[in-house]
Amino acid sequence: MKWAVSCISAFVVFVCVSWVYSHCHNDGEGPEDPSIVKGDKKWPTSRKIPGTNIYEIYWYLNPTYPNKPSLSPDAGDAADAWSEIRFRNKIINFQYYLDDTTSRSPEQNRDNVNVVGYGRLSGGREDPAAAVAAIRYIVSTKLITEVDIIVNYYKDFTPHSVSEATKHCLLDVLTHEFGHMAGLKDVYYDPDEDPSPTNSPDYDHYTMNGEGVVNEHFRESLNCEDKYALEDKYGSRNP
Repeated sequence: MKWAVSCISAFVVFVCVSWVYSHCHNDGEGPEDPSIVKGDKKWPTSRKIPGTNIYEIYWYLNPTYPNKPSLSPDAGDAADAWSEIRFRNKIINFQYYLDDTTSRSPEQNRDNVNVVGYGRLSGGREDPAAAVAAIRYIVSTKLITEVDIIVNYYKDFTPHSVSEATKHCLLDVLTHEFGHMAGLKDVYYDPDEDPSPTNSPDYDHYTMNGEGVVNEHFRESLNCEDKYALEDKYGSRNP
């Protein structure tokens, strides 16, 4: 799904390199390439904490919406899943920081404020997405200026602490969307329709798997290829 603005792209919860990593866990077959998840958009170096190489991304939470479950604490837990990850004996130089709660709507884009909250998607009740991450970026450099995560008001959600078989888990959905806020992109796995090498059996375990369904929980914990992609984009440091 793409918004009809030249400098905005939206990812629906539904710079290639020459090397390929081996798969990271035992339920798959063959190699996988995290550059497929990496994407070409990145936060600028101005977002680094002064004197460090750590990218710190500030965001605001609009936690409540009439007749919908609060996005807190699941939004914070989802952001934490991507923050200062320990990986391969190093720490990835990327973290989120919740600045404050807000009454702003995530639909109020073009204000350089990253907002997470409920909203009505352009497709209305027929829109299949559980959430979207609307990314504003500079076209010439692919540098991100703003990302708003819009949780689809028309879908049914439940907090992670209260799992329900017919509803989307907020933690699962939001962890995926915070991956988009970091600049990563969706990956899809459909071996029946596309058995190509870029769709190995492990891809259905990625946090950035774009096929979101109700009562799903595997995207709450990052797969190591998701971590590879984040590290390749922002670098890492010794503990």
